[in-house]
Amino acid sequence: MDFKKIRKQAEKAVEKRGGSASLKGDFEEIKAIATSKGPASQKVKAAANALKNPGAASGGAKAPRQRGR
Repeated sequence: MDFKKIRKQAEKAVEKRGGSASLKGDFEEIKAIATSKGPASQKVKAAANALKNPGAASGGAKAPRQRGR
């Protein structure tokens, strides 16, 4: 198994999504969605929409509630 190749592919994927800061924003957004109130089906839809766009949405933790409207 070529770990260097895997590492380079992972680095490319991270950079494609906007870098490590963007990944941290994505994590916080998904975390807020997961801990919000509401049915699981709405949470899944909100999380899928959040992952389509790299980086945290403007508004930080409030973004998942706005998406669920």
